[in-house]
Amino acid sequence: MESDFRQDGYSQRVSGNTLNPSASNRRFDLIIVQHPLRARMCGFGEKDRRPIDPPPAVKLVVYNDKDEIIELDETESTKMVVSASLWSEDGTKKCDVVINPSSIPSPQTSTYNNSVAVMSLNDPQKMKNLVGTSVSSGFYLQDHNKQSGTFFIFHDLSVRTEGKFCLKFSFIDLERTRILAEKLSNPFDVYSAKNFPGMTGSTELSKAFSEQGIRIPIRKNPRNDIETGWIDYWQKNNLNVPKTRKESLQFHTDMKNEEHDFYMLAPPPNVTGVLHLGHAMTASIQDVFARWYRMKGYNVSWVPGTDHAGISTQVIVEKKLAKDKKLTRHQLGREEFIDEVWKWKNSRESLISHQLKRIGSSMNWDKEYFTMDTDHSKTVQDAFITLFNNGIIYRDTRTVNWSCALQSVISDIEVDHIELDTPTFINVPGSKKPILFGVMYDFVYTVVDKQRKEIGKVTISTTRPETILGDVAVAIHPQDDRYMKYHDQYVLHPVSQEMIPIVTDPVLVDKDFGTGVVKITPSHDLNDYECSKRHGLPLRNVLNNDGTINTDIKNGSQFNGLTRWEAREKIIDYMDKLGMYKGNTRENDVEFFTSVAICSRSGDVIEPLLMPQWYVKMDDLSQQAIRYVRDQEITIIPSRFEAHWFKWLSEIKDWCISRQLWWGHRVPAYKVTFNLPNTAKPQNQVTTAKEIWVAAKSIKEAQEIAIDKLKSYGEYNINNILVEQDEDVLDTWFSSGLLPLTVFNSSGENSHALEKSEKKVLSHLLETGNDILFFWVSRMVMLCSYFSKCPPFKTVLLHPMICDSSGRKMSKSLGNVLDPLSVIEGSSLETLKNELKSGLLSEKELEAGLKNLCYEYPNGIPAYGADALRMTLSQINVDINAVKENYHFINKLWNVYNFVSQHAIKNIDKVTKAIEENYVNMQLSIFDKYILSRLSSVVTSSNKYLEKHRSGIAAERVKSFILRDFCESYIDYIKPVMFGRIESSSQNEITHTLTLLIVFESCLRLLHPFIPFMTEELYKKLAGIPIDLQRVSKDFFEKWDTQQYIDDESSVMTMAYPSSRIYKQFSDQIAESKARLIFDIVRTIRMVRQTHNIPKIKPFDSVAILTSVSDNSKMDAGLCGNEFINMNPSLIAETIDNLGNNIKYFGGCNDIYCRVVDDSKRTLDPETISVSISQNTVIEIYFSNDMGVESKDNIWGDLEKDKIKLNKQNKLLKHREKLEEQLEMLVSKTNNPKYQQFATTKAKEADVLKAGQIRSKIDRLNSQIEKME
Repeated sequence: MESDFRQDGYSQRVSGNTLNPSASNRRFDLIIVQHPLRARMCGFGEKDRRPIDPPPAVKLVVYNDKDEIIELDETESTKMVVSASLWSEDGTKKCDVVINPSSIPSPQTSTYNNSVAVMSLNDPQKMKNLVGTSVSSGFYLQDHNKQSGTFFIFHDLSVRTEGKFCLKFSFIDLERTRILAEKLSNPFDVYSAKNFPGMTGSTELSKAFSEQGIRIPIRKNPRNDIETGWIDYWQKNNLNVPKTRKESLQFHTDMKNEEHDFYMLAPPPNVTGVLHLGHAMTASIQDVFARWYRMKGYNVSWVPGTDHAGISTQVIVEKKLAKDKKLTRHQLGREEFIDEVWKWKNSRESLISHQLKRIGSSMNWDKEYFTMDTDHSKTVQDAFITLFNNGIIYRDTRTVNWSCALQSVISDIEVDHIELDTPTFINVPGSKKPILFGVMYDFVYTVVDKQRKEIGKVTISTTRPETILGDVAVAIHPQDDRYMKYHDQYVLHPVSQEMIPIVTDPVLVDKDFGTGVVKITPSHDLNDYECSKRHGLPLRNVLNNDGTINTDIKNGSQFNGLTRWEAREKIIDYMDKLGMYKGNTRENDVEFFTSVAICSRSGDVIEPLLMPQWYVKMDDLSQQAIRYVRDQEITIIPSRFEAHWFKWLSEIKDWCISRQLWWGHRVPAYKVTFNLPNTAKPQNQVTTAKEIWVAAKSIKEAQEIAIDKLKSYGEYNINNILVEQDEDVLDTWFSSGLLPLTVFNSSGENSHALEKSEKKVLSHLLETGNDILFFWVSRMVMLCSYFSKCPPFKTVLLHPMICDSSGRKMSKSLGNVLDPLSVIEGSSLETLKNELKSGLLSEKELEAGLKNLCYEYPNGIPAYGADALRMTLSQINVDINAVKENYHFINKLWNVYNFVSQHAIKNIDKVTKAIEENYVNMQLSIFDKYILSRLSSVVTSSNKYLEKHRSGIAAERVKSFILRDFCESYIDYIKPVMFGRIESSSQNEITHTLTLLIVFESCLRLLHPFIPFMTEELYKKLAGIPIDLQRVSKDFFEKWDTQQYIDDESSVMTMAYPSSRIYKQFSDQIAESKARLIFDIVRTIRMVRQTHNIPKIKPFDSVAILTSVSDNSKMDAGLCGNEFINMNPSLIAETIDNLGNNIKYFGGCNDIYCRVVDDSKRTLDPETISVSISQNTVIEIYFSNDMGVESKDNIWGDLEKDKIKLNKQNKLLKHREKLEEQLEMLVSKTNNPKYQQFATTKAKEADVLKAGQIRSKIDRLNSQIEKME
């Protein structure tokens, strides 16, 4: 992997100098531009030698006596050499030489005396550990960034032994044989052949060197080429674009005429960065349904887009500005800052689109949107104006959730509440040290009468001492006997010493809680604000928007400019000096319970502030959303979320939709300030200015609306009106909540997105994470239904948040967030680290993330392809090992195609002739009928689960069918026939070939929604076989509707998904039972052979299948599925007679026969092994004396028990291993000093309890494992 070049290596060049390595005024430096990452040990032979990956590359930099870089020409470059040597990981020990183990002397036994050992006199053979060309000449080349320089490339180095090493590169003066510069590479691993994770993809630097003629191995990724090729094909042929009704219905007669549209909105990812695996999971699940509905003939329009993400995007661009230009947005100015955000958006939007296409998302890119583009901006603006004019949007001054870090309001559902029962330190943005929370502070206030005479003391308690500066009163309960004497009296403000009133308030004060005295700070507490309105108290805000103190009270200037946390400490110190501080619950060891409100976006502690904002009335809107779900006009899956839906919407408060940001939809509201003339007074008399608010599309329109409104006041002066647009922007969720209207309720230039819809529903499916059910889904239902008068979607499909293999939420600070392309195209550890470093994380988060990356992906991630990733994303906990498993499954598909095509081509003449002679009359074998019956079952199952929106289960059912039924059962059992290893009629070979074609073709269509790339590629290849699949299908199926098969201008995407109605004709339970009988017999014989260690080359003499005459007996349909079906003895005998050759071949026996016996009279032959496979069927295996097998009657129970015991033991061991890993991680976490310092007592107790539970589980598992042993 190429590392970053040192920038000063390219910044300055001095021409006209020539190189003289011996000159004393020259300084040389080596920069390793491509470090080795891994290698496979090549051993001590010369065959199969794999080079170090990627090929190490070094750049020479030469400085003159002024430390200026000297530019070298091509001629000079060829006179230089750099050598490479192998060193230990820490670079302290040279590892160039190793002893060949095969040459080490070993004791030899003397022929004269067996008791004496004679040593060989041959010396051990020493060999070079670093193999290949270890010296490189210089090449004058350009790197992948078009920067020229002298490079030394080591493309042919290998290492013989396993271990961890580094390379030392030495620049050598050949004239004087001295080293002028040296540099050690990063450590790299050398693996055994068994453990080698594979070669990484060729780097851009390697490709650049190769293009300039350097002999360097370039590895291609054929799967990557296949996938990108199909992306281009789909785009070129507009296969993602909805077809006309006629085209949609042409090949899909299952579809009802009125159901020909399927609309789906892709949840817009934020333009804050690139997509992660959570986005990929959403896109993959949605794509399954888009492809499935498209293959069912629906007119599918799956619309992609991106969200401007007001707060998140502004924050990340501000961080970038601070890092790159050392500027704040205020220093830059609003317009220039917005320009910077647009530049960021444009760069990220193209990356997001590329990622979605690379995953295989079959989206309607012609309809791609951005939430701040012209069309949607118009919808947002018009919606606000309409709702304002209808009285649903209003402006009010209330206490809001203020984030000082964001300097903006956030909504209630963006606030997390942390419950605290012990004093707890919390890291807060902007504070250099953690802040103590969960503590109540006590202060004494002096009570005075109206003449300022002291008449007593009261104690007040607060969790926020800094707000004392904003106190305007003290409240007591009117019926509290302790304070009756203080009614209508005052207290002295502890800082300003002004008299503030004591009010009686039974709503605010609980006389039985605490001291029964409450300080009133209406600008910084919602309850206090309501109290102030009841008593007509003044408002006093003491905080700036950034959380610093700003007060004008007497003696308060000493606190101005301090942060709220610094002011807290200083207030406490100030009050202590006055003797008014009485300690806190932590110091006094008093139990105290509280909660802290945290901003979910910034981690900042929320500050309640009083300020005017825009609100949406939610009562009527929420009731409509409740009715839609209650009346099943909207279905929520899983249904358990319906209860949450009803509860949240029934308790919802009015929604604050204004944000104090620059990036977003600016509020289309205008403040109109006017000064009404008073005709009864002299014209020169000054009158009080007033203001009104209007909603409008422009300042001109706002002025016109204002003038109309002012006419009701009488005369006015048009020149005395000031119109200003609100500086705030709208909540991102308000704009994204209107998306279905813009996307699906506007059909052209003459239609309006806010018009009443003629549709019953705007779209059909919304698939998204359950974490935004209320953030986004509920807002769409409420806003869209208000205008369109119909639901925005029919079904809401929710998935949980994606987690890593340990069940942890994916987070950049944990280092477990992955770019889907890193899994699809592969990524080295160095690249993963660089991606994390570019994420603008804090130093602490970066350190933790890098550590986790090294632990999880020490060798990087191989290229697994999009199909393997898509199959894995149906799981919630994403494990790279699961991706690898699905990668191998797709390889298996390729192998199946090779088998099918091989025999289809080999038998093409026979098959063609059979087609011409109407081969339907030919008799299918039991195995053909079995696999077609299983195919019928999986077609029904996949459709059933897709209809229930259980795409993960549907995918697993199809995958299981292919691996177990098709490959392990059917293909394995017809191989002897296909390869001529057992006697069979030529008819069987033909029917097997035709069945292979039918089943594999159906499998590709079944799999296409889940793995679109490989199914397209294999179907294209399958279509290249010169056999008329259309004709085969028509003749093979008794009931067959016209379907479209792939040709040069088409795709599997346009074909029909296998229909249960058509495939059910293949259902044949008798054939399945017969085949499973054969499978079970062979499996049993093999298990007996394995249990008694009988080699395969020794066949059993004979195998007898004994079945009893019970009329109502049932035979176990096999170890495959616990299914039962009636099979009478004659049917069993018939099956054994017809398929005896298969049993003899696969079981390894000379003879096979079936007998119907009376079980009560059966006697045991001493030279048999008797195994019961069902209630009425027993296998007797006859063996010869030279096999060394003792007879044992009915050992099936023991065999089965051993198998079950072994499986259970393995499961227990794996479970124990997983628990031990969890315990190790928990112990490591709790031993961290910072954890001991900052973790809450509750958290520590919970972790201790969790550790104890894990240890108990491990102890129980150990006991179970010991008993089994």
